Amino acid sequence: MEDNVGCGVLIEGHTTDLLFEENVIRDTREGDARTQQVGLRAGEHTARIRLSRNRIENHPQSDIEGQVEAER
Repeated sequence: MEDNVGCGVLIEGHTTDLLFEENVIRDTREGDARTQQVGLRAGEHTARIRLSRNRIENHPQSDIEGQVEAER
């Protein structure tokens, strides 16, 4: 998932028990050309969102936001 606008992955609503494994979430552009501000954002009603062996990089705001268990 790369070069999106806003978030690479946005999880909203009452969402639980997701596993993201061995993905690449990034913005490949440089400087002001980057529009994917956040790699993965989990909203306030999400729970048990897990990341395992993912490559998440080059986001101006944050690579991960919200309650996420991340194993890199």
